[in-house]
Parts: sequence; structure tokens; C-alpha cells
Amino acid sequence: MLAMLTARQVRLRGATAENSDEVNGVFTPTGELYNGKLLLRKETKGPERWLLYAKNHKWLVTDTAEKEANGIGGWCFSEEAGLAHPALAESWVVLVDDKWETQSDVRVFSTVESEVSSTLQQ
Repeated sequence: MLAMLTARQVRLRGATAENSDEVNGVFTPTGELYNGKLLLRKETKGPERWLLYAKNHKWLVTDTAEKEANGIGGWCFSEEAGLAHPALAESWVVLVDDKWETQSDVRVFSTVESEVSSTLQQ
């Protein structure tokens, strides 16, 4: 199942407040590894955004400058560390008014999960 997840787009959704546009959206695998894990680029018309495995072993939504610096700054990160794929994260923290806030509605869904869910509902 993990091999199938790595080849698919993911959708991150549920973030609220002023940074929701930076966080929510569809991320596509680049075919590259970053810190040993899948690197995903957000499908956007604006500045590049990334969903990546940061050096602190957490999944992170960030910009190109932080990605190139291998930094840990961004707008959202998984609370759990060491996960093989962002869809495995159960808890996400979002930057809200310059403070970190756990948001229980934030989830990453892979295309596989969406297809399985649709099939089960039919």
C-alpha cells in the first residue's frame, strides 16, 4: 500500500485561519527524495509550496527558501515524527497569529484513499 501512496497526489485540507491558503491544496510527487522521503510540490498558480519531510523528522508545508535551506520553518507540520508518508499523520499543527495551534480537522488524503472511499460508498 505504501508504494501506491508514494506515486499519487495527496490533498491536504482542513486548515483554517490566515494561512489556510498556504496549507490546503493538492500536492504532487516530484519524483525526488528530500531527507530520504517523498518530495511533493503544491499545485498552485502562486509561489511554490512544498510538503516535505523535514530534518526534524516531521512532515512540513513550507516555501522554496526553507526547502533549499533544509529548514524547519513553514505554516503547518505533523505532530508525529518518523512517518513514512504524510497521509499517515493523525495530528497537524498550523501557524495561526504567529502561534502554533493543533487543528483536529487537518488531514492528508491520498488519491488511493479517495478512490477506496468512493468505491465503498457505492
